[in-house]
Amino acid sequence: NSTGQFDWAMKFGGFDVDVGWDLAADNYDNLYVTGYYQNFTEFDGTILDTDDTDGDPRFFLAYYNVSSEQWDWAKDSEGTGASVPYQVVVESSTNNAYVAGYNTGTEIWNGSFISSPQSTYAGFIVKYSDDGSFLWGQNTGGSICFFGSNCGVYFNNIVIHPDGGVIVGGNFLQSYKKQNGNAVSGQGDWDVLVLKYDSSGTQAGSGLAQTLLVADLDSAAANLDTWAVADYRAAKYFISINNTTTNEVSSTEVLLVHDGTNAFVTEYNTIITNAETTPLATFTADISGGN
Repeated sequence: NSTGQFDWAMKFGGFDVDVGWDLAADNYDNLYVTGYYQNFTEFDGTILDTDDTDGDPRFFLAYYNVSSEQWDWAKDSEGTGASVPYQVVVESSTNNAYVAGYNTGTEIWNGSFISSPQSTYAGFIVKYSDDGSFLWGQNTGGSICFFGSNCGVYFNNIVIHPDGGVIVGGNFLQSYKKQNGNAVSGQGDWDVLVLKYDSSGTQAGSGLAQTLLVADLDSAAANLDTWAVADYRAAKYFISINNTTTNEVSSTEVLLVHDGTNAFVTEYNTIITNAETTPLATFTADISGGN
């Protein structure tokens, strides 16, 4: 709790591998928990198992009721490959949850949404209500891979858009396909991909940024202007500050997503050194203020 005392613990699992990859609290302080399992897992009275004999990781999303101290429900997918979720976020206006990740082979959610890309990997988004109902799913894969290679799309980050829907971020290799089926080729090796979906699952825009190594903020500003025109852009800044008095170095990372009008900060850590009592940089004064 807020004083550092232990309040409660919950568990789930089976006889094989069980991984809780991410969680998010909803409007009632209950928890959406996502991750993957192999072969068999159990959430109180709900048992999930798979017919996949290869031991591939299998997606799950479960809902933990803090008041009753039990799992209300748990859902999974089924298929012939791996299905790995990375992140879950909650839409406060509806209490629904979005989950982003990737799959290989052919994967099915709720008997209705199928992700079966031509490429090796496909990034997926699935949306559930707090009673466990499956609302919709979308995937983004790539074209057929070059001979003897792997290719496709990973989704590993998702944030709620302030105007509704979600923005997902990830990477792709060789190509990715827009929702209309048109393929977009990459600029090099793994490239950055940012997509926006509205609350009903329609893809609203996409952006492609060539893999970029940023040395400092000045060069980042120059390079951002040279990116191909797109609806969404993303950049990750690594900021390092050297305190010449104490010879201590402090660093942080900032991930920015820009839609042409607004910039969204999805990762931020205040910059501070062990020898300092006040931060060397703050979000409001430095990041938001343009320094």
